[in-house]
Amino acid sequence: RVVVDEVTSTVELAAGTALDPGGIGKGLAADLVSADVIAAGAVGVLVNLGGDLRVRGEAPGGGPWKLDVEDPRTGGVAWRIVIDEGGIATSSRCRRRWHAPDGTERHHLIDPRTARPSRTPALAATVVAAEAWQAEVLVKAALLDGARDDGGLAAVERTGAAALVVTESLDATSSRWNQV
Repeated sequence: RVVVDEVTSTVELAAGTALDPGGIGKGLAADLVSADVIAAGAVGVLVNLGGDLRVRGEAPGGGPWKLDVEDPRTGGVAWRIVIDEGGIATSSRCRRRWHAPDGTERHHLIDPRTARPSRTPALAATVVAAEAWQAEVLVKAALLDGARDDGGLAAVERTGAAALVVTESLDATSSRWNQV
């Protein structure tokens, strides 16, 4: 019920379909606020709006920003991102969960193909991109497609971004992840 036309860069939704731009909006807001802070004379800034981050300039003490990524399997710090500038978004199906009246467990990440909570093997995904709004879009693609090289990770690769997808049994990364 969602038609994507890559030639014209358009998306057609079925009548009655709603679009929630909340995540993209948070990422875009982080991009805009961080640009304004730098334009006002700051040497560096990190804007975090609900997990959508945008960094610009120098970190406190100078040099690149060092940001930790939580392992959804353990809750501990599992990875560290070192970045000079860019956007970072993490999404997970491990939080924002509930039980439906029929007793099945649900989460907030809806698969657009089924209009139901996704059945992805991915627990969480993190994307590093040029902009925070872009990272937010790509992290959903990476998470919904799990660790498939021909799905979300391929979309991440095409944009020059980097992704880490964590499942119960493995970590899958885009080829650019080790460059972050």
